[in-house]
Amino acid sequence: MPHATTADIGATLRAAREDLGISVEEAAWRTRIKPDYLRALEGERFEEIGHHAVARGHLHTYARYLGLEADALAQEYRRRFEYSEPSPIERLNEQVKESRRPPKPKWLIAALVSSVVLVAAALTGVIRGPGPQLTPAGNALATLPASTEATGRPTAQASAVVPPPQTSLVTIVVVAQGRSWLRAMVDGTLEFEGIVAAGTSKTFDGTEQIDIAIGNAGAMRLIVNGTDLGPAGRAGQVYRASFGPRGEIKPQ
Repeated sequence: MPHATTADIGATLRAAREDLGISVEEAAWRTRIKPDYLRALEGERFEEIGHHAVARGHLHTYARYLGLEADALAQEYRRRFEYSEPSPIERLNEQVKESRRPPKPKWLIAALVSSVVLVAAALTGVIRGPGPQLTPAGNALATLPASTEATGRPTAQASAVVPPPQTSLVTIVVVAQGRSWLRAMVDGTLEFEGIVAAGTSKTFDGTEQIDIAIGNAGAMRLIVNGTDLGPAGRAGQVYRASFGPRGEIKPQ
């Protein structure tokens, strides 16, 4: 088996494919990975693939297909490129938290500005001496904005900020520790159905829901949205489940 040159993951993959005389399109057909993703792997443009768990799963599958040391390349990818990147769910939560922070009330800003101007006007009067006094009707600076009461409190609460809708994302990596039948429905469309050999993996990306069915649950390990759930069940057990952006979808 060729040894992986961990100094350059992309060059190692490309050289192995060219040595085998295989085109990117043929490799994509064999591995069921999009050609653009394979080109991104060979160019080390991993950000074009998506979450680290997805990129690492594709890298492991592609490297194993090319006869390389898939585990070594996956470990090198984790060492060089993975870091504490928030998942799509964590990014969405942060955006929602930011949008829920109440803005500074305009009435308070207006009151502070009016106070500063009044103090400046008073100091100017002390320096220049007494002058004609402004009537209440002409003293616009002494009047708070119409949106406040005499106590300086706002007459109406600021409306809550509604965050913009976000596109959901669910990613499942199925790692075959043994031979098993597998079926995956992605957003209502059949993405894969067949036998998965031991030592390989399958990655599925959806926007709303992924339905998984496994014939030998003990042979399959599930990684859902970057979280390793371990084996799907016991050996010989049939497993069925649906997953969304927040994890498993329980039947109502």
